[in-house]
Amino acid sequence: MSKSLNIFKKPLTLHSTTPKTGYLRTGYCEVPSSDFGNHSVAAEVTEEFLDFTARQGNDLRSIDGMKAGCKWCLCASR
Repeated sequence: MSKSLNIFKKPLTLHSTTPKTGYLRTGYCEVPSSDFGNHSVAAEVTEEFLDFTARQGNDLRSIDGMKAGCKWCLCASR
């Protein structure tokens, strides 16, 4: 369980385990000190988003189980 807090100062809740998300692949969109990209944005991805990220050189479909409707922790710096 994550000890990180969300923007409402409440404990983070598990975002996804299929596929396992988060910078540390814990399922939480927490931001450890080693995460310089800040993977703190919890989202449910769409086909359009997956197409867009692939065009930008970040093909999330290469992650086992990734498809539209999956929950994913996005990199805030992108």
